[in-house]
Amino acid sequence: MGAVASHLLRQALAGDQTARTRLGEQPEVEVGFRPFPKRGGLVTNELIDQLREETGAD
Repeated sequence: MGAVASHLLRQALAGDQTARTRLGEQPEVEVGFRPFPKRGGLVTNELIDQLREETGAD
């Protein structure tokens, strides 16, 4: 488990381009799940809090 985590961290820190997809392409299945495509914008704690308030999910 530690070796896998270490490998993934190295890829992320090195900016490994093989883990990224081009705009409009479906991401490859990785580590057992298919990640959602990027929709643009950042997800902040403030946005999460706002969504929780709107939906009543505290």
